Order: sequence, then C-alpha cells, then structure tokens
Amino acid sequence: MPTQATVPAQAVPAAEDKRKNSERILDSLAQAKTREDALSTEVASLKGRLEKLEVREGPPHTRVVSVPGTGTDDPGKFSFHRAIVGIIGKRWEHAPYEKEVFDEARKQYLGKASSLANDESLGFLVPSQVMLEQIVPLLRPKLVLEKMKVEMLVGLTGSPVEIPRETAGGTFVWVGESTAPTSAQITDIKVDMMRLRPHKGIVVTKLSNTLLRLNGSMVDQLVRRTIVEDMRHGLQKAFFNGTGADGQPLGVLNAVGINTFAVAGFVPTDLDAILSEIEQDDGDSDDMSWVFHSRVMNKIRTQTYDQAGAPIDSRRLFFTDGSPINKIGPMLLGFPFWVTNDMPIVAGAPDTGDILLGRWPSTKLALWASMEILATKEGGDAFLNDETWVRIVSEADVGFALPKAICAGTGVEV
Repeated sequence: MPTQATVPAQAVPAAEDKRKNSERILDSLAQAKTREDALSTEVASLKGRLEKLEVREGPPHTRVVSVPGTGTDDPGKFSFHRAIVGIIGKRWEHAPYEKEVFDEARKQYLGKASSLANDESLGFLVPSQVMLEQIVPLLRPKLVLEKMKVEMLVGLTGSPVEIPRETAGGTFVWVGESTAPTSAQITDIKVDMMRLRPHKGIVVTKLSNTLLRLNGSMVDQLVRRTIVEDMRHGLQKAFFNGTGADGQPLGVLNAVGINTFAVAGFVPTDLDAILSEIEQDDGDSDDMSWVFHSRVMNKIRTQTYDQAGAPIDSRRLFFTDGSPINKIGPMLLGFPFWVTNDMPIVAGAPDTGDILLGRWPSTKLALWASMEILATKEGGDAFLNDETWVRIVSEADVGFALPKAICAGTGVEV
C-alpha cells in the first residue's frame, strides 16, 4: 500500500501568511497606480491651463490672458491682438496664422508701393479672403446705404474699375414709303465709362499697453468695434458729401450731372418740385427713396403739420404709415425715407441742410480688397503714455450710373 505524505503543521500558517502578504502588495501597487494616473491627469490639466493662460508674446513681461470662445485663442481665425503684438515685437511664434496671412498679402500686392510691400517693421497688408469675411459683413448691415439699396462692389483689386454706362440712345423717326431717314435724323448710341479709383481713408485708435498685455480678447473687440463704427460713418459721409479733393471720393451732393432744386425757406410743395426734376428726365422708379439729416426731417415734419397735428395742406397727407405685413416702412410722397446725421449741415445764419431723392440702386460704393494695418508704440506720445497706436487704412470710391435719377433739394433752412 502506498505511503501517504504528511505536511508539517507549521507549514500551513507560513503559506497563508505569504498569500496574504502577496495580496497586500498587489493592493498597494494598485493604489499606487491609481494615484499615479490621477497625478498624471492633474499634471496634464495644469499644463494645458498654463499653456493657455501664460502665452508669452514679445518681451518677457508681456502676458496675454486668453479667454476661450472670444476668437483670440482660435488659431484659425485672424486676431487683431496677435497681429498687433507680432508687429510690435517682431515675433510670430504665437501668431503663425497672422504671419501666414501677411506673407500671402505681400505676394499678392507686391506691385504696390515699396513702403507697403517691404516695410519689415510696421506695414502689413491683409488680403480680401480674410478681411472681407470678418469686416465687411459687420460693416454693411449697419449702413443706411444698405437700406437705400446702394450697390456694394466688394473685394476689388484692380484700378481703375471701369463700368460702361449709356449716355445717349437711338432715335425713332417716321419715314414715308420708300424713303430713307436722313443722316441728320439718326443719332448714335453713346456709351462712356464710369471709372472708380481707390481713395484712402484711415482709422486711428490708441490702445493701452496694459490692455494689450492682459486681455487680448478685449483688444480684438475694441479694434473691430472702432473699425466698424468709424468706417461706417466715414463711408456714409463720403458717399453723401465727399468733396473729391484731399483724398476724398466725390459724393452725391458734389457729383456732376445730378438734378438740383434750391429750397431755402421750405414749403411742402418743394417736395413735389424735387420729385418733378427726376420725372422730367425719366429717372423716376419705384425703388427711389429720400434721405436727409434729422434737423431737415424736423423741418419737413413741422411744415407739413400744424401744432395740433393736422396736415397744413388738407388735400394731401405727405407722410403715410408703412405696412408691417408688406414690410414697408413710413413713406413720404409714396417713397421710403431714411434719416442719418451723416448728411451734412452747413453752419450759418440760419444753418442749412439738404434733401436727397434718388434711385439709389444705380449708385455704387466700391470697396477694395486690401486693408493695411500699421502699429507703433514709439510714435507721437505713445512712448510717454505707454500706448500702442494702431492705424488701419481702407480704400473706397463712389460712382453714379444714372446721375439724372437723383435730385438734391439744397439750402433747406433748419
């Protein structure tokens, strides 16, 4: 019979102790691994936050606090803040997209003046594929010109921009049987060119260097708002009253060939006379509208209604309500009207303004594609005031395809 092996009694507790000790070691290792994973996660989180909150652009003391969702921390969106800091510090490691935009702009606009193309310290050009997406949509809806349906020509690159327009048509004549018209009865169709050339306008804004160091998102908001508001008013003023001198385009009130009617002391029938000037030249259409300064608007309102609110001319109601259903606003003699203080008032005794009636879709506001950005912290009083001065240059012109479809009622005493 086989002999059965026996295990010493003292061996059992020893094996049990080893098993428990191994379990304790495994538990300790598992806990250590858990702590290590948590620590790695925390370190990665802290590293990411530091990369976002402590981006160094320029000198060591320059710090930019980036606020997510504002556009400043979006590497694929043009940032004025990153561009300005890059221009001033001549360092682009934190603005690679802006540097790429500027480099591409230099290639596209190399034919321009050398002061723009080769300025390594201050001058940069932003091409249309960036600026038209970000600036023009912000600018246009706020313009009264948009409501007037002025045609916007955007993204232009060449100069001059030539648009043909007809100045004289053919002649209809009656002739007898087997009779040819004489050469004196036949007139030529004539066409000339409306030429639009870029006129340079600038917006200058001063930024605190503390603001640049601490809040890039606010810089972007401030610069964009300044550009939009100042350029909006500058373009409207030039459209209405540009002199054609000192770099300005030629505006409506100074354009050659439009109809005019001297108003002086306003009476309601002056509105009929202004409309009649356009009708006599066959320039009237359903898409015409009025535009005038708020003080001229008040003059018209007080002259067409008495103090009790009743029309002075009881045979006619000059102002009529609009129709929300048909999306039509208030009317003046059956045409919409727009009020803007970008229309000029001439100081005098008394002050005077103008009334414009026109077929505005036939007019053009041309906007060229390039926008120049200049920045300095040393010019003028910028150094003493610890400021950075930013100058942004844009180019525009105004054109009139049908000048006879416009009439200016001039010299309204307000």
